[in-house]
Amino acid sequence: MTMNWPFVGGRALKVQLKELPPESLNQKLTAQQLVDKVLAQYPHDNDIALALFMNRTNYFTSVRLPDRLGVYGIWFYGFSKPNGLEVFLKGEDAQGKREGFAPCLVPAEL
Repeated sequence: MTMNWPFVGGRALKVQLKELPPESLNQKLTAQQLVDKVLAQYPHDNDIALALFMNRTNYFTSVRLPDRLGVYGIWFYGFSKPNGLEVFLKGEDAQGKREGFAPCLVPAEL
């Protein structure tokens, strides 16, 4: 799925959503394989950001990113606890600036 995200100045950034499926659907696919596959699809597109939903109950120690992404940025998000009450968001932009937000609690009622 691709969404358009408006920026100041009239520029729109495309956000491509991808998912690392639960082990019950595809236990062979790793986070690294998903990253490699998605980055290969968009080797030189600075108008797109990638948002990868990590739909797994286990934790990821690391994912290798190339020195030059080729995209505007790549972001990982998901649940940091199996009960789904805590989420995380971590990412890197095209200039190599890494950002991460500490896990935060999900409100009981939205």
